[in-house]
Amino acid sequence: MTARRFSISGESLGDLISVIPKGDPFAGTPKGMKKWAHSALCSFALIGTQPKKKIDELVECLTVRAVIPGEVVITEGDIQDTENFFLIESGLFRLTHDGETRNLSIGQFFGELALLYGTVPREASVTCVVGGRLLVLDRGSYRRVITREALEVREERLRFISSVPVFRQVAITPTRLWAVADVMIMKECRTGELIYTPG
Repeated sequence: MTARRFSISGESLGDLISVIPKGDPFAGTPKGMKKWAHSALCSFALIGTQPKKKIDELVECLTVRAVIPGEVVITEGDIQDTENFFLIESGLFRLTHDGETRNLSIGQFFGELALLYGTVPREASVTCVVGGRLLVLDRGSYRRVITREALEVREERLRFISSVPVFRQVAITPTRLWAVADVMIMKECRTGELIYTPG
């Protein structure tokens, strides 16, 4: 029998229930900047398809990185700094990939693969041309926000299963309890509806 997966990308999900905002990255910025960041994130397909509530939470997880001309933000082929996604709030940046270059400016982003694959080498180099600010979303925060709801549902199902007498009477491992919780389907029933007929 093939073992079921209990993690995403082979990483433990045990620490993903709570989201810890990192402070307000928009303190001291013009009014409406938070709304702008929300709209900018929505332009990124991986985030834009999420419910508004989750995007709001991702905005709260952003941190700010000030950059100066000549500063290298990411380096093509780097396998060390692979955890951050960058949204350009201000400034001008030059992206280089396979010898080709193009400029990136306000509202554009780079490093998006970091949100999905934390150990994949960077595919391009990005250098600051005109100083500015980057809004940074780390992969851990992204995963906590996106997976938290699913994990809470699984935890609720596990608590329910653990309260059922038949499961308490049988020697069943926690891993198998998780497997049962993972395949449960919620069904709403009307008053008086026939649910089960013996035989």
